[in-house]
Amino acid sequence: MTTAADVFENAHCDLCGCNRHTLLLRKKDTTSYWRAKCAEDGLDPDTEFPLVQCSDCGHVFFSPRLKLPIVADIYARFWKKYQPSELKVDSFALYLCRQLHALSGGGRLLDFGCGWGNYLAAARDVGFDGVGIEVDRAKVDFARSHGLTAVAGDLLDRTFPDNSFDAAIAQQVFEHLYDPAPYLEELRRVLKPGGVLFLSVPNYGGLAAKFLGARWDMMSPVGHVRYFDRRTLGNFLVDHGFSLERKRYIRRFDRGAIKNLAYDAIVFLENTLDLYPHSLALYARKR
Repeated sequence: MTTAADVFENAHCDLCGCNRHTLLLRKKDTTSYWRAKCAEDGLDPDTEFPLVQCSDCGHVFFSPRLKLPIVADIYARFWKKYQPSELKVDSFALYLCRQLHALSGGGRLLDFGCGWGNYLAAARDVGFDGVGIEVDRAKVDFARSHGLTAVAGDLLDRTFPDNSFDAAIAQQVFEHLYDPAPYLEELRRVLKPGGVLFLSVPNYGGLAAKFLGARWDMMSPVGHVRYFDRRTLGNFLVDHGFSLERKRYIRRFDRGAIKNLAYDAIVFLENTLDLYPHSLALYARKR
């Protein structure tokens, strides 16, 4: 029988190292993959995971949390894998890559956690020479089958030379990482001086998180071990050798005047007031 000591570990703040924190809430994980793991190992599927906030820097994370090998086993055996029938480039991917092209001037782009290759395809469409890295071999094979360049492995394997990319994408990756600082440092190492990083995470400072609390759909103790708001993510980037960049006013929607007006208002809030009421995505330049 698997015991709690085999599965859970206490965590300190991975951003500043502080081991003091306050409890914010408790959250059950109701996902099918967590319940499947519990059924197999005799664990309690109604376990409540404590969400805590660092007393020093304000970072928010789960502690105790599942040990990393347990999460790896869940992803390997119980995570529902959906392979798309075709590679699709959506409007947001194109918009993001246009933003990065405007900020960096183009060149080589790294997609950290490239998935099925959606952003790599968009990067190719706007003129980047894109390379993806992904731990899931099936996703790498799918991207390669569509003429994209992708590497299977962990970013910390130091696959790429110093100063070899003009831009990088980390879309919805850092909330999953147990030790995020080395990954940010590695992204900085492979970016050229002045290279631009796009980093997006669930927004703990957004309206949905504030109003819904434990009912927020991004609140998943098994999949998301940490949460950032604008302040903690910005400080994280600055502390690791980046300066923050403002968005360019690039057209977000190809059609729809009302949608573009709403987008212009959001960009104004972000660029002028540092308010991110919905999503949290920052652009940062290597110093």
